[in-house]
Amino acid sequence: MADNDPASNTVTKFVYHHAANYGALPVGPLSSTITFNYFFYEPTTIMATRGIGGGVWNAEYHKAPGGTCALKTYYPMASAAGTTLPASCTVMFRFQPDFVGGRPGAVQLQTSNGAETQLVNGIGLGPQLALMPASITKKVTSFGHAVAVAVNAADTEIYIGDIGRGMVYILPVAGNVPTEVNTVLPTPSPVGLALNGAGDLFVLNAALPYQTNPSPPYVLKVPADGSAPSKLDLPALRNPQAIAVDPDGALYITDLGPNFDTTGDRPTGFVLRVTSTGAGQFFPSLRGDRRMLGPDRRTAQAGQGRCTSRYANTSPQSCRLSTTAPSSA
Repeated sequence: MADNDPASNTVTKFVYHHAANYGALPVGPLSSTITFNYFFYEPTTIMATRGIGGGVWNAEYHKAPGGTCALKTYYPMASAAGTTLPASCTVMFRFQPDFVGGRPGAVQLQTSNGAETQLVNGIGLGPQLALMPASITKKVTSFGHAVAVAVNAADTEIYIGDIGRGMVYILPVAGNVPTEVNTVLPTPSPVGLALNGAGDLFVLNAALPYQTNPSPPYVLKVPADGSAPSKLDLPALRNPQAIAVDPDGALYITDLGPNFDTTGDRPTGFVLRVTSTGAGQFFPSLRGDRRMLGPDRRTAQAGQGRCTSRYANTSPQSCRLSTTAPSSA
């Protein structure tokens, strides 16, 4: 492959190993080395060899040891038959992704006769946290299986729920290193997170099917003032997915229900509203089983007894109901 000037044969380069593509690589490790071979048919002085990645020198693409290109002048020679024998040297190159996604780069040979640039490409694999709008995403490499995220009102702290490690982490927006939130009580499956205006953290913990003897779903409140967390058991939940909190302190939890059908023919999902006083209220699906707890919106005292509902194709489940009128929300 010759350089861009068709009238010159100053530099010819040959690239081996999958056409300079590094493929997919987890964030952090170094790739295997690609050898770039350069041939000089005219006297050529090498002024620099560079790796370019992410728009800056040596960001994610690095020169590897073992290359022979030195900062000197290379002189071709003439054979006995009069044929020009080019001088040659090599540059060794590796890829080390810092972020997830396709990462374009290049190896560049700067010479007295111009620069020769070879584009390369690699893909980074691993967890990351996207901050929008942003020119590049935030690198976070310590997660196992992050499924939930929440941001405080001041936009200074990010909370992440990791069901792979059974942890809740806090990450400063300006940083890359998360630290574990001291929830005191365990959170083996933090599938949902919510923050109120005061900064109190609510952790929705689910009972995942692959867990051994999982505890019933519950919500853990971690106060912002450092006082002891409190636990609200919610046996009414079957397949909780997400949690939100309103300005009055009421929690809203979405649940796919025990008979979740991906076809949508028999939806049994619902939303559970739990007020700051602990009163629970079911909002059933608009379609499917009419024997759910509703549509009269009777209220249940969350955390007292097994305040659940009756679903089609399941055994009736007990529930202690209150006779108080539901709130208008």
